Amino acid sequence: MKIIQMKKVLRRTLLVLLIAALVLLIFVSLREPSLSRTWDEDVSILAGVELSNDEAVTFTQIRDWRYAISSISSKKYFDASFDPGDIVAIVDVRATARRFRADSAHFSCL
Repeated sequence: MKIIQMKKVLRRTLLVLLIAALVLLIFVSLREPSLSRTWDEDVSILAGVELSNDEAVTFTQIRDWRYAISSISSKKYFDASFDPGDIVAIVDVRATARRFRADSAHFSCL
């Protein structure tokens, strides 16, 4: 008798979980992604990458903000072009930033 009751409870639980998963799937699939929202100033301009016919790679809108101790001293953006053959190494500078307790995710090309 207990086994039959446990099977009924298990079936109901699985049915409820299945219905919840389907509702969540429908909700997520009907949402439209949007960049039209209020962004913080430091992430409101997106960087871009352009590939040219001569195999050069151009990075656009690279953020170059300079920070003082308690404020931002300059807010500039620039573009830079590279020939992929000239890059000899890519260095992740986050390890250095962690030593100084900086919240950073930067890469440098040498």
